[in-house]
Amino acid sequence: IHLKPEHLQYINHSCEPNVLFNTATMQLECLQPIKSGTELCFFYPATEWDMAQPFECLCSAASCIKQIQGAKYLSKKILPNYKLTAFIQSMLNK
Repeated sequence: IHLKPEHLQYINHSCEPNVLFNTATMQLECLQPIKSGTELCFFYPATEWDMAQPFECLCSAASCIKQIQGAKYLSKKILPNYKLTAFIQSMLNK
């Protein structure tokens, strides 16, 4: 994903996201009401199939999946808990 403005690329991951990057429309979508001053965060596997630089998640959410590698590596039990981009949905349907 090539994000513009560029500062959007610095939005952190969370296993309990409050936004989604809609890669079809290149828009940021709220997943829940967000109060002023709240950090925006999204679920990286919602847009990433196979990440070049996986990492250990430290979000401390109750639903934390611990290792962030991309949607390709997540169980079919976990994925329905998240809103996913059309690209990730298409990869899951292959």
